[in-house]
Amino acid sequence: MYDMWIEGPDAPRVPADHGANNFEKFAIGQAKQYVPVTRSGNIVTDGILAREGENKYLLSGVPAAQHWVQYHAEKGGYDVGFVTDPSSAFRPGGADPKLLRYQIQGPLAAELVERAFGGPMPKTKFFHSSPVVLDGRPLRALRHGMAGQAGFEFIGPWEHAAYVHETFLKVGEPLGLIQVGALAYTTPSVESGWIPSPVPGIYTDPELLEYRRHLPLFGIEGERPLNGSFFSEDIEDYYVSPYELGYGKMISFNHDFVGRDALAKAKGGTRRTKVTLVLDPDDVRTVVGEGQDPGRCSPLDGAPNARTPWRRKRAG
Repeated sequence: MYDMWIEGPDAPRVPADHGANNFEKFAIGQAKQYVPVTRSGNIVTDGILAREGENKYLLSGVPAAQHWVQYHAEKGGYDVGFVTDPSSAFRPGGADPKLLRYQIQGPLAAELVERAFGGPMPKTKFFHSSPVVLDGRPLRALRHGMAGQAGFEFIGPWEHAAYVHETFLKVGEPLGLIQVGALAYTTPSVESGWIPSPVPGIYTDPELLEYRRHLPLFGIEGERPLNGSFFSEDIEDYYVSPYELGYGKMISFNHDFVGRDALAKAKGGTRRTKVTLVLDPDDVRTVVGEGQDPGRCSPLDGAPNARTPWRRKRAG
């Protein structure tokens, strides 16, 4: 993931003025799935926004949301500064990242974490974090779940990465800990129906011409593929509103933000909704071969996987 820190006197205004979330009770140590939209109410691409201090935030994920927020904050003259750390695939010279992130997930996650830290974690609400210390090394424990089970995401300075990683592996070995990583990271989105990188709704608005010229050609907005079976020669057909992504519960109209009026009009009138495609077990066995358990097949096995496609609602 890309990480971008937002810090300065106007830092609380920046995400609120350009995001549809509720920011009234955004506590230090809390995180949100950030939902920035264009003035037409189409999503730019979401991200994870964490509040690290009174005037300090961290926005993580694919950089489309970061580009949007930084550009409009700088153009709008906000008293705020930005520090960006690209993902490992794009970091110049292969330098170390600023942060470590390790997720411990699964039915034995709580036991593993207690063994590693010598006791239970502080009681932490979902998507909130608590400061913890692992053998003198400060970390934040984000109460997070990517697999439908309890777990934590541990975040801290990269200088502690090797020690934290080895400690988790050593403590987790008797419990059957399995390392997964980048290839498995994308599978939870299939299970949960999350669409992690929708097409940014930025390509056709004349008022965004300057913004498009500001963006890097060889970046997420310039090189993003149009995935899936849907095809249209009109890029606007690929735009989606937060409601179509299932983000309606995250939208709050208790503050003014870019795209507020458009989202108010779009509420309850979405063109598309997410549905689940369920594969027949006998059909799956035909494809993967007899003797395979269709309930345990995954994209990592080279087997077909369930997808969550769009279904366009019929008029009337």
